[in-house]
Amino acid sequence: MAGKVLVVGAGILGCAIAGQLASHGVQVTLIDAGPAHPQASEGSLCWLTVASCRAPDYARLRLRSLEMWRRMAGHDPTCPVRFQGSIIWTATPEATGQQIALLAQLGWPAEALDRAALREIFPDARNLPETAIFAPQEGTAHPAHIVAWIRADALAKGARSFRGNVIALDQTGGRITGVTLRDGTCHQGDAVVLAAGRYTPELLSKLGIALPQKPGAGLVGWTEPTKPMIAHAVSSADVDFWQDATGRVLFTSPAAKTPERADGMGAQDMMGALTTLYPALEGTKVGQVFARTRPLPADGLPVLGSAGFPGLF
Repeated sequence: MAGKVLVVGAGILGCAIAGQLASHGVQVTLIDAGPAHPQASEGSLCWLTVASCRAPDYARLRLRSLEMWRRMAGHDPTCPVRFQGSIIWTATPEATGQQIALLAQLGWPAEALDRAALREIFPDARNLPETAIFAPQEGTAHPAHIVAWIRADALAKGARSFRGNVIALDQTGGRITGVTLRDGTCHQGDAVVLAAGRYTPELLSKLGIALPQKPGAGLVGWTEPTKPMIAHAVSSADVDFWQDATGRVLFTSPAAKTPERADGMGAQDMMGALTTLYPALEGTKVGQVFARTRPLPADGLPVLGSAGFPGLF
């Protein structure tokens, strides 16, 4: 294992990678671009789910991720993660059965809910589907707190951090040996990990490596605090939402996630979709809105592993 690693990007992935490396005795440094480059996590519901994934290999990766989230939360009760379970609307009973069969193959607990069961869970909701999936072991991380918590955990394990804007990856003899910052300073390492989100393709392109991305948007609204009424994370046809411990409902819409599916939907439109489904929220005000650019690989799948040069990941 490399003795000194530079992690470019101090969002949720960069901080998590730094913490894992530091816990294994690696000398790791986080390079943080700062507030001029806001983190994509703020424009996310931070929903921890396997049941919504239909690609088996990707679902297995998510399952391993959920196991790690559970271990992390189990070690520290201050971790801002809840496992309140997910309820996912499905189009037909056949689709529900197919997805539950996939999850059963993975060993991930899930059960079908009919409309009567959904009515018991959501007595005030309208337009309930004929069927849905309940995944009791899923949950949410709080986007307002999770990055800071993981960063603090990484630093407590020995990772170091400094502010800087990486403009180039340095190489010697065909191996990546460090980075150059905008201020002209260079920092050396035995390996470099790129966790810079939408800025990663630009850095790779200078090495002749193409990382196709499609533009992505993340728009999430938070209501002002209201009475507790939503016990689970919910993904419906028009809006996804969950309620935090302070009573705020966090919500987004599939139509607000990517340009090719977007229809100009804004926070008030999403709130309208939410109150159409859940009339008990009528009159609740939108307190905050977060709009972020989401790093989305062109095929929609994560990009992991070696990046084509020794020392680059």
